[in-house]
Amino acid sequence: MGHLLPTALAAWAVAFPFPRPAPPPAPAPQLSKEDEEWRFKKYNEAVAFGRNGKWGVDEAQAPVREILDRCTRKLGKDHFLTALYRREIETLEKLSKMPEADRVEYMKTYVCYDRMNELWAAGKPAEALEPVEQMLAIYRRLVGPEATYVAMAEVWHGRLLEECQRYEQAERPFRESLRIRLKVLGEDNPETVQSYVYLARLLDHRAKFAEAGPLHQTALDISRRLLGDGHWQTAVIRNNFAGHWELQARYRDAEPLYRQALEALIASGGEDGPGVPMAHNNLAVNLNSQGKFAAAENESQRALATQRTAVRKDLRTWLVAFVAGAALAAQQNAAREHDQDVALFSANLAVNLDSQARHTEAEDFHRTALDLFARTLGESHARTAGAHSNLAVNLDYQGKYAEAQTHLDRALEIYRSIPGGETTTGAAGVYVNLASCLGGQGQDVAGQAAAEKAVAIYRKILAADHPKLAVALNNLAASLKNQDKYAEAEPHLRAALTALQGGLGEGHPDTAHAHTNLGVDLYYQGRFAEAEPHLRSALDSLLQGVGEGHPRTAWTYKGLIGNACAAGDYARAAALAKAATASFEAARLRLGFAGLDRALRTAD
Repeated sequence: MGHLLPTALAAWAVAFPFPRPAPPPAPAPQLSKEDEEWRFKKYNEAVAFGRNGKWGVDEAQAPVREILDRCTRKLGKDHFLTALYRREIETLEKLSKMPEADRVEYMKTYVCYDRMNELWAAGKPAEALEPVEQMLAIYRRLVGPEATYVAMAEVWHGRLLEECQRYEQAERPFRESLRIRLKVLGEDNPETVQSYVYLARLLDHRAKFAEAGPLHQTALDISRRLLGDGHWQTAVIRNNFAGHWELQARYRDAEPLYRQALEALIASGGEDGPGVPMAHNNLAVNLNSQGKFAAAENESQRALATQRTAVRKDLRTWLVAFVAGAALAAQQNAAREHDQDVALFSANLAVNLDSQARHTEAEDFHRTALDLFARTLGESHARTAGAHSNLAVNLDYQGKYAEAQTHLDRALEIYRSIPGGETTTGAAGVYVNLASCLGGQGQDVAGQAAAEKAVAIYRKILAADHPKLAVALNNLAASLKNQDKYAEAEPHLRAALTALQGGLGEGHPDTAHAHTNLGVDLYYQGRFAEAEPHLRSALDSLLQGVGEGHPRTAWTYKGLIGNACAAGDYARAAALAKAATASFEAARLRLGFAGLDRALRTAD
């Protein structure tokens, strides 16, 4: 079974959002659209002075004092924006009084900042680490180890480490950023919220869900207080919280959060506004995970269509706006991020089409995703590995085992090259798919070993009722069944069924397929009466969920007919045969003979 690629919408930075319609009324006062544009212009004036080393009262401080005065009058002296510009004045005063040697040293931060942006925008995060580390050292020495500039640069540091797939190392700068901001700014500040968001998302990636959950909730609560429930930044935080539940297979908890985020983003920027295509995509992934394939396909198609017309200002491009008054949205970077989003949307639509057994349609989208990920992220990135694995699943469904195994082998090579990559859920997913592919080629002992690796990894990371673990158990059982080890396979099949019943519900197509697999295993053990209710339950659910003509439906008909014949109930077997014949023919037309044989021989 193919695994969906990560789908979390990018976290945001509060400073200098792009011009947009004024957000809905929020609990905290907000500047008007006109005032925001004026503030942006004035801050750029201050930045221009600063880049020339002119931090004095009549230089960079002058426009900042104008901003401070307007924020005080319109927002109040305790508003977070007012406090931000008070701190800016204090920093500028400190810079203006530095000795010449320190002034020269501080000027290097502008050079480092530009170099970091240039490399980051060019897709070279590893090279961008050096300038951001140089900035951090200068900020700590000249501005102070707990200055907000340090917290800001720590966020950049963490993000770059993430993009280098050095996730364990990224945790420290995100934690340090949050610590500084809590101490200096307090909790009710958008910059503090940003640090909560980035740390929570990283912890989710590292499967530290117990710690990540409260951070997501705190970020959402603060944003609702400061910016309002309908603000686009609150929507992004709500989306990330939904992703937190999604990763734990709590799909029904995630769905309303995804829908609320999508509605708020559309209300804020229109159907083709920033973040809307990604929000459609994320909802699509959620619906697909729940077995709502038609609705998921509709959302995926909308994501792709909207991305082609949307404003090319992804929320991620505002990450570094605070220090220089200008965003990272260089044309090169915007195009690269656009292609990454198209890759992600294509990958998830392809998985959806595979779920509907529309594998020929899906293959083109899988290949598009793989090409774009390899081109924009590099051949050694985890998302490229995921695209290789998902394409392999598609080829496996079509009976193209040799080509599928080539992609799976490449995916494993990539994960092995990433620090700690071979013990991640992504690598486990590749092992799951490899087990299935090897089984299709009759290499069941090797398939069993791959499935056992997947189960071992998942058990260390995921809850016992997580659907991904259930799929791994199903594939382990399939490898055992293909070796005629039916009794040994049974406990794995029962564990998988129990997990899916708890995680996805009784009517989900994956749960139905688990019933089929257990029923067939019992049939081969001669326990026909026990097999019957599992096969019947599976057929009822599949007819309702995916309909006639789906390979899983055909496979279940075959099991029911065989079980009825084995039990001596030939009349019932004959009654099922007519519908089964039509189902088999429809499935054959979808897959071709090789693919149908693959779909009917072993659990996916």
